[in-house]
Amino acid sequence: MKLRTVSRGIVAALVVVVGVIVLIHNRQAQSFAAPQLVGNDLGATVAPGFQLTDQTGAPVSLQQLRGHPAVVAFLYTHCPDQCPLMAEKLRLTTRQLGARATDVRWIAVSVDPVGDTPASAAAFIQTHQLSGLRYLLGARQQLAPVWAAYHIEVDAPTASGRVGHTGGLYVIDARGRERVYLDPSFDPKALASDLRALLAGA
Repeated sequence: MKLRTVSRGIVAALVVVVGVIVLIHNRQAQSFAAPQLVGNDLGATVAPGFQLTDQTGAPVSLQQLRGHPAVVAFLYTHCPDQCPLMAEKLRLTTRQLGARATDVRWIAVSVDPVGDTPASAAAFIQTHQLSGLRYLLGARQQLAPVWAAYHIEVDAPTASGRVGHTGGLYVIDARGRERVYLDPSFDPKALASDLRALLAGA
């Protein structure tokens, strides 16, 4: 009887020890879990591909961006309000990231095939101090499929040259997956936080 009692005591002690180990493991796993990204979760689905040319005439494709997180915005160079604000937020984000900003791929896709030119794109980049930005240009038939794939609605230019379009930007991870969408009201600190998480492998 004493032997059985001792055996039961040992089993009970082992159960407690195993339970404690499992609890510690779960807490450690939670502490090392990838941080929640800020923005509208896009489910880590594969981002729509594209192949356009930038302001220098160099080809740019989504495939080329693999290995680095990417930020994809939709802008036009003569925009009087929303686009300059977006550009300023991107600039502030790069300042938040410091040297790590060069590890991110910064992409702007034109929503104004007529008004956006290599010269105006280069001037836009210089004005807003976004030296790492690649401004993708093309004819409407080249750009429209990209707009549609990313759910960007683009109105025809008005007589004054204004182009109504969906704002916001997409954050894509190093594996080419859509992670979050941020609307135009986003905080640069939030975008910087998302990019730090992706740079760390989230």
